[in-house]
Amino acid sequence: DAVTFFRGEVAQRTVLRNRADIYGLALSLARARDFDAAEKELSSIRGAPNPWLLNLAAEIQVGKRNWPEAIKQYRAGMLAYPQDRALFYGYIDTLYEAGQVDVALMQLNERLKNVTDDPRTYELAAKGYERQNKRLAQHRAIAEAYFRKGNLLGAVEQMEIAVKAKDGDFYEVSSAESRLRELKLAFRNRPLMPGEKKDSPRDRDDDRETRPLAGRAARG
Repeated sequence: DAVTFFRGEVAQRTVLRNRADIYGLALSLARARDFDAAEKELSSIRGAPNPWLLNLAAEIQVGKRNWPEAIKQYRAGMLAYPQDRALFYGYIDTLYEAGQVDVALMQLNERLKNVTDDPRTYELAAKGYERQNKRLAQHRAIAEAYFRKGNLLGAVEQMEIAVKAKDGDFYEVSSAESRLRELKLAFRNRPLMPGEKKDSPRDRDDDRETRPLAGRAARG
């Protein structure tokens, strides 16, 4: 139905075709998995690219399972629009599909040095660590994603799984344990839901572990 609609809109423009209509037609064709037709339509408006056009061009190559060309398209898009998250997400997913897990994680960890507030980036990292069977790193990344979504309980539970995995080195385990204490303290000090009691069983359990950390924070 979308293809039919946009073909009709494009056909009405006999002199100057509307870029938005052509984009809609190309997107609809891609969703209908007619990738060759989608690529042909999109090529007619590639003269002045924007993030949407570049992302769709790469998605079409993904649909054709042409991983090298899709990666090339995403890299070109990210070079032109380095802050565009959709291009970055698509790039990482395509690296995974192409079996380039190490490259994907390298890109993710580089991004996390500067962008620390995006849960999706942590979720993508968790996906890579899962493929590498690194359970500590996987569940720690999930915990950080939950934390940034405001799900403190989920963050604590995932970090507990990470600590129990014990498949990291001494520094990774120690770092995860330290982060777990911070998350537990954040959970204990969270705003309460209506009807929730401050002195809940989980709070009392966590208090023994977080009190030393809280004391250090209070002292300076």
